[in-house]
Amino acid sequence: MNESYGQCCSAGNPVGGTTNIGILDSGTVRVTTFYRNSYSEGYWEGKRKSNFNFVKNANFNFAGLVLSYGLTNKLTVDTEFGYYLNKSQTYDVSPEFTNNGYGLSNAIFSLKANIITKIEKPFEWTVGLGVIIPFTKENQIVDNIELPRDVQPSTTSYGIVIQSFLYKGIPKNNVKLFLTNRFKSNTPDVKKFKYGNSLINSLFITKQIKTTKWTAIMQLRHEYRSKDVKNVIESKFLGLVTSGSVVDFSGGNLVFLAPQINYNIAQTWNISLLADFPVFRYYNGIQLGNKYSFALYLSRDY
Repeated sequence: MNESYGQCCSAGNPVGGTTNIGILDSGTVRVTTFYRNSYSEGYWEGKRKSNFNFVKNANFNFAGLVLSYGLTNKLTVDTEFGYYLNKSQTYDVSPEFTNNGYGLSNAIFSLKANIITKIEKPFEWTVGLGVIIPFTKENQIVDNIELPRDVQPSTTSYGIVIQSFLYKGIPKNNVKLFLTNRFKSNTPDVKKFKYGNSLINSLFITKQIKTTKWTAIMQLRHEYRSKDVKNVIESKFLGLVTSGSVVDFSGGNLVFLAPQINYNIAQTWNISLLADFPVFRYYNGIQLGNKYSFALYLSRDY
């Protein structure tokens, strides 16, 4: 049985929402906390549902913390941390049993720089570069058994994150447009396994609801992930070029629609609730498919 048949999400820090976009004013601190729940059920092969059955369902509950600080009006530093309350797979066998992973994920340290800012016709472009640091380099063991890779809380490997943020405001309609791009690549771990590179492109359309403190947000997100590689023989530039045994049942293209509602308190606090629904999927080979996820965000500027 190929372990990637149970793949529903990669290890690492789930991201989303519009609470961590762009830069901050000099001396401003932003604290963002969030909780995300995700549920997966049913297998897919390419664009079609598959009759294959091994993992009955999978889910995770994840708590995250993002700390941001404006070094200058053009530079912001970010730190991201995360903890899996559980990362579970229940298998369709008799007797039924569940594997549960839990614990700290990876830390991400990023520096974001503003390239363009226009005030009269609101427009901004910001880019970022970060490093991924695992909290552990060893796979988790529970009851003297090493858990499958799909329920491990950490990638157990280092990596890089490259980001871009484009913003365009339409003041007369109280509309804001955001285009975000996030590329992530991990190095091979100590077992010579490398997760596929990922590229997430998101378009956000936000509109303030009349003169209230409510903002409606719609996100269209495309997620691409290349195939994983095991038994890595060669790795260059943080794993961007590798040679080894490609895991055929891994990676693919997914498109999500994510409605979100945000409430602002005293121009300081922001509370956001969002839901994720897949609207297009193409999996390489047979893989477990995500059914839905939702998240709650709370952020405050100091």
